[in-house]
Amino acid sequence: MPKQIVKSEHDFGTKKERLSISISPYLKKKLKEMEKSRDFANISEIVNLAIAEFIGKYEAQGKLKPRKSAEEIVKEIEQGKHTPIKEEDAGEEVVK
Repeated sequence: MPKQIVKSEHDFGTKKERLSISISPYLKKKLKEMEKSRDFANISEIVNLAIAEFIGKYEAQGKLKPRKSAEEIVKEIEQGKHTPIKEEDAGEEVVK
C-alpha cells in the first residue's frame, strides 16, 4: 500500500510564487529520491519544508523577526483560533 502524503504544519497557504534556483547535481538527485519516496507531494513541497525549517531556526536564534510574536500567538490561542493537539501527537505532522 502506498504511503499517505502528509500536509505540512508549515503550509503558509495555497498561494505560491515561482522562484528559479540553481542547485548541485547531488542535491537534485537527493530531492528526486525524496520525491519518489511518496512522503511528499512533489519537490516544491520538499523545498518549502526545508526553507521553512531553516527560517524557523533563524527566528529561534533571533536572527530574523518571527512571523508572529509570542503575544499574538497567545491571543489567538485564547480566542480559540488553534485546535489543541493530544500530547502523544506533539511534534507529528497532521495527515490531511
